[in-house]
Amino acid sequence: MLSNASNMIDSLPALSSGIKSAADGASTLSAGAQSLASGAAGADAGAAKLQAGAKELDTGAGTLKSGIDSANSGTGNLYDGAVSLDDGAGKLYSGSASLDDGAGSLYNGAVKLNDGAGTLYDGTVDLDKLNDEGIKKLTELFGDNVQDAVDRIKAVKNASNDYQTFTEIAPSEDKDAVNTVKFVYRTAAVKAE
Repeated sequence: MLSNASNMIDSLPALSSGIKSAADGASTLSAGAQSLASGAAGADAGAAKLQAGAKELDTGAGTLKSGIDSANSGTGNLYDGAVSLDDGAGKLYSGSASLDDGAGSLYNGAVKLNDGAGTLYDGTVDLDKLNDEGIKKLTELFGDNVQDAVDRIKAVKNASNDYQTFTEIAPSEDKDAVNTVKFVYRTAAVKAE
């Protein structure tokens, strides 16, 4: 038994060293557990930040999509506006051409109006001439008896219509044919006293 006790005593330093190693391992294990717990807390915080970043990224992607949709809509509106502008420019050109044609017609009308005014003036001069050379002379010749002269001229005209031939030639068999006779006399000039 003594030898067992002696062996035991001899093993005490090794046992003590083993206990110390076990205590050191436990301490290292405890420090590792603390590091692991701290790392897990950091991982949790990083995961929360990652989740918040993912939410912000999702919100930003939605905003980007909305902006792209607005840009597409704006591009469509810009295209429609350009088409309307082009149509308006075509109508403006057509209107300008019509205005130019109208101005030409207005000019031609003004020229005709000017020519007509000249003709009207010439006609007025002719009326003065008719009055001076015709009506006044008839009035001087017949005085207040102009109506008598007009009645005599009408009577001579009616008599000439009734007289169709001065020969014994029978009228034409064509019922629609009209024969007329005119006598022309040459006399001396008639002068008013």
